[in-house]
Amino acid sequence: MTQPIIEIRNLERRFQLPRESLFRPASTVYALNGINLTVEPQRSFGIVGESGCGKSTLARIIMGLDKPSAGSVKVKGKDIIAISPAELREMRSDFQMVFQDPFGSLNPRHHVERIVAEPLFAVGSSASKQERKEKVAETLTSVGLRPADMEKYPHEFSGGQRQRVAIARALITRPSLIVADEPVSALDVSVQAQVLNLLRDLEDQFGITFVFISHNLAVVDYACQDAAVIYLGRIVEQGPTSQLFSDPLHPYTQSLVDAVPHVGVKNRHIARQAPTALKTQTAAQTGCTFAGRCGFAKERCRVEQPSLRVVESGHSVACHFFEETRSDRQAAAKTAIAV
Repeated sequence: MTQPIIEIRNLERRFQLPRESLFRPASTVYALNGINLTVEPQRSFGIVGESGCGKSTLARIIMGLDKPSAGSVKVKGKDIIAISPAELREMRSDFQMVFQDPFGSLNPRHHVERIVAEPLFAVGSSASKQERKEKVAETLTSVGLRPADMEKYPHEFSGGQRQRVAIARALITRPSLIVADEPVSALDVSVQAQVLNLLRDLEDQFGITFVFISHNLAVVDYACQDAAVIYLGRIVEQGPTSQLFSDPLHPYTQSLVDAVPHVGVKNRHIARQAPTALKTQTAAQTGCTFAGRCGFAKERCRVEQPSLRVVESGHSVACHFFEETRSDRQAAAKTAIAV
């Protein structure tokens, strides 16, 4: 049996906020609350949800850039939380990250050769200066840039080219895992397609597993085989993208899918939403975190937290009444077709 490239168990992350008053205790932000996740090798995985749901916090913890309050994170069988800093540094060559802002993540004072070679210095590579130069040239070519671009600085490139430089930097150590946090959100739509096609080609060429952090369902649907939907620090639905977005089971996933505009489509079903206030992440939650916004919520939802359970072919959902939400959606689809 193939070893998962990422195994996350009971992951929690809390942030202590500064005290607003001498007479009140400091507030706590419950960013991640019991995340369980498994990513298989060479099956790119998408993590979607609204801004502030905990996606980027999860990405930083996977990369070892932040420590969880509880739980474990294993990359290729090693718990990156428990190992020493020296061991983590040694592992760095096997997992890299592409950040959201292609300009802000590149040092404007360094030329491209220095930027792309930076991970080699970080992991203590013994390659000579000429070997590093050759490797940078080879990597730039693999992402659609020219070896001559090594002498340029970030400001001399377009947004799409800068993101290619950032991808080359992540690729230079030939990692088996790359975490991409909103890798195309800052780019024009036409450039987004180019970068996504590049990432898919790299996945096939080098056998890389990508973890995409995104709020764009179309990006995840195109680039990933599997995905998880996060709401207020909890996974509410998970499964193959082909099932997740064609037959969403959780009311929150349904609302995300229905919010995507479709040209020429009339009478689209809009998931039932209750006009109530959003829950805050500065208080421990009881029951279903989405109950306050769900039109199907019952008393059980407000007092009992639903567990993530497999319902079919690896498709999991954390909803007490997902059968009812699915029936409502199917009935609405039939009505739309009839009209």
